[in-house]
Amino acid sequence: MFRKAYENTFGEKTPRRGRPRKLDHHKYRDIHIKLHPRALQWAQAEAKRRGVGYQTVINELLLRHAA
Repeated sequence: MFRKAYENTFGEKTPRRGRPRKLDHHKYRDIHIKLHPRALQWAQAEAKRRGVGYQTVINELLLRHAA
């Protein structure tokens, strides 16, 4: 009922719910890697200092070296 009322009122379909889909080249892949404890400790400390997640720190570092 709500969808029909929305379509009759606004003349368009109801907007999609939830998060929009990412493009294929923006999707991350789930992987599992083993890191030396000191490397992980550094990434976690750096992440805490910057206020971001440690995986973000690792990803940015790898992307910087890949380019």
